Amino acid sequence: MNNIEFTKSEDLVVKEDFLFVDIKVVYSEKELLTELNEKLAFPDYFGFNWDALWDLYCDFYWISQTNIIIRHQGITALPEDDLFIYIGIVVDTCKSWREYPEHNISFFFPTSEKDTILRLKKKYELSPKGKIIEKELYERKLRGLFGSPAKPCVEKLV
Repeated sequence: MNNIEFTKSEDLVVKEDFLFVDIKVVYSEKELLTELNEKLAFPDYFGFNWDALWDLYCDFYWISQTNIIIRHQGITALPEDDLFIYIGIVVDTCKSWREYPEHNISFFFPTSEKDTILRLKKKYELSPKGKIIEKELYERKLRGLFGSPAKPCVEKLV
């Protein structure tokens, strides 16, 4: 797990012990963050911004299930800048959880959105911001700073 996957909605089979979150088609940052907050039951201090989402995606301390699947029914309706930021957060989340057994997280997107998402994923990974975040994740891993809401993975993403 800890991946980005593409599937048709009807092809996804989820085991009983998984936390499965189904996110409807969203058209704005506010709509996406509201939907995620409701479906993932974010802590009360969630700030409804990209940095706050990044912090919580890198922790999930309030979720007891080990396996988490977040399926998006349609994400590419977001404005391109917001979609780029969100895909960057998803990429960072997957990278950060690969080293930790507390949670296995996978993000599922429609196969019809695969080209757009992979293009933005590659753009993010090649961007200076993506390289800075990757370096920060590695340094924090070495210092053991994951796993507490008081110690977010990165101070600022945007």
